[in-house]
Amino acid sequence: MPYRLLEACRAGLYIKPRLGYSQSFTPAFSMKYHRHDTIEFMYAADDGFSCNILSEDNVLHRVVTRPHGCLVINNAVRHCLVIDRRAQILNLEFEFQTEKEGAYSLSELYDKLPGFRRLADSDQDYVIFPNCSEILSSMRSLLDGIVNREQERDPALAFQQTLYVATFFTELTLNYRHNELTKQQGQYIETVKAFIRRNFSEELTVAQIAQTVNLHPNYLERLFKKAENTTIMDYVNHQRILKAAYLLRSTNRSVENIAYEVGFNNRQHFAKMFGRFLKMSPREYRTLLNVKNYNDDEIDARMIIDDF
Repeated sequence: MPYRLLEACRAGLYIKPRLGYSQSFTPAFSMKYHRHDTIEFMYAADDGFSCNILSEDNVLHRVVTRPHGCLVINNAVRHCLVIDRRAQILNLEFEFQTEKEGAYSLSELYDKLPGFRRLADSDQDYVIFPNCSEILSSMRSLLDGIVNREQERDPALAFQQTLYVATFFTELTLNYRHNELTKQQGQYIETVKAFIRRNFSEELTVAQIAQTVNLHPNYLERLFKKAENTTIMDYVNHQRILKAAYLLRSTNRSVENIAYEVGFNNRQHFAKMFGRFLKMSPREYRTLLNVKNYNDDEIDARMIIDDF
């Protein structure tokens, strides 16, 4: 069974960059759901991008990374990059290993960097760093090192890579906060999310939702975006699409009936929202999307791990 980040820290392993790229993507880009045995960092160099993340219990998360933000995806988590507009993405994938050369001690990172320790202890499938433009320089240095294959035989280059790894994680986690909201603000957000999950099939407005916690709609909207990195109505529609996707997978009900059941007033709006979140039509989803049963030759990934 492959290690997640927290497990690798506890095991005293080392972390080393294995793959990476700097690439411009357009909306024509398409990716299938996949997972690999590395921890992945995707930095939005100019415009933002989205990623669908599928947990082991088949819960779909639509994650939006804003410009100069970084999305961290833990080891073995199924995901699919979604491009709504042209985006330049820098990507680094780190592997865990027992050897020191070209790698940095996870135990040292865990002991010396409180931000890294919070990141590891959270043990989440994914984490978003909203604005971390300071990592750009060290990320590019690591990408250059990965391209330069001579580093594997040159002790000086291997040592240099070790320093870049330490710099990258120091800069990434220096200002990391597991929860930027106060305790009271966090309670507001959790109350609102619970209300939405219970009532998403009803006609909802931001003003109506704000009444549940006695806050001004504009203030709640700002809090919600800070906490969840999305708007309230996007969260509502995401909940509706999650339910619709479940019904499409598990029932034979018509697309139109499902649309009305989850809270959309017409099939066209439902299809538009479904395509926005899942990059396919409801009918295509029902016919094609079966993540757990992809054959090896259908999966678009650089390093695939076996099911466990």
